[in-house]
Amino acid sequence: MIKLEQIRATDTQGMWDRLCTFDEQWRDAVYHTQQAELDLDVDKIRDVVITGMGGAIVGGDIIRAICLEVGHLPVHINKSYALPSFVADSTLVIAVSQSGNTEETLSAFEAAGTRGAQRVIITTGGKLSELADEEEIPIIRMPKSRITRAALAFTFVALWRVFQKIDVFLPGDKTLLEAADFFTQEIDILSDLSDNDAVELAEGLVSTLPIIYSNDSLMAPVALRWKTQFNENSKMLAFRGEIPEMNHNEIEGWELTAHLMGKLSVIFLKDQSDHVRVKHRMEVSGSLIEPHAVSLKAVSSTGNNALERVFYMIIYGDFVSFFLSILSNVDPMPIVKIELLKRKLEDM
Repeated sequence: MIKLEQIRATDTQGMWDRLCTFDEQWRDAVYHTQQAELDLDVDKIRDVVITGMGGAIVGGDIIRAICLEVGHLPVHINKSYALPSFVADSTLVIAVSQSGNTEETLSAFEAAGTRGAQRVIITTGGKLSELADEEEIPIIRMPKSRITRAALAFTFVALWRVFQKIDVFLPGDKTLLEAADFFTQEIDILSDLSDNDAVELAEGLVSTLPIIYSNDSLMAPVALRWKTQFNENSKMLAFRGEIPEMNHNEIEGWELTAHLMGKLSVIFLKDQSDHVRVKHRMEVSGSLIEPHAVSLKAVSSTGNNALERVFYMIIYGDFVSFFLSILSNVDPMPIVKIELLKRKLEDM
């Protein structure tokens, strides 16, 4: 079992404290964004593009998944320098960047301006903030004391506010604050080191390559978050797939894996929104995969609505990736290769 002393010795920059205060960050974000001024021509908007990269766009992935269930506008996620060809003056483009200087996001955002799209910025500062001031673009400014992957509460709640403005989500704070109370309860459980299912799951993932499977709707962005948190926090490769799509191709790829026995671990993310056939496919797929994997586990969501279920699974996965970093004796906070990549790109 992991001890707090072990966490403090390995986690030198305080990722643990960020995980354990996610509910507080969420409440701060709710209050911070209450008075956001978003001057938009709502009646003109026919579709929405959320553009961003890495941890900054996770909130957008979640918003899109929720909108597939309850929204009335098409929502597209853009992770590129360019924009989809359909972007026009009837499109709302939301740029999300922690630093405000993400080059892909800046490129796409400036292209949105030339297309006549309405625009909103969510950032802490940088070039995007300067553009907001120069061109009088609506902006929600976030606190600067957050690393991107630990700023999800702020980026998501800011996006929620934009979607309240365009009449996709109901106005007010009730849903958000009820979710915060739910998160407090679950974080108390996940941060209890004496008896912890997330620690047990992490122990089974040490020295393996995790592969995460989910449905292709509400849990899809959760699976992506698990993958990227394994990448950044645990410093390990991870992959993800969606059911039913993987049943039509990837399932066959498990055939010749004898040389990888003992190295592949599998996690199924389950939710009550799973189609009845998806539930059955998960069971059958698991039976075919399990002989080739060192471990196969399932994690099921809980919560009173889609918002709570999604974030329960994200918080759970964040803790698993953190515990895996501690068990692997690696500091979860530094992102050496990402920073090196950025420096090399600046030299070009």
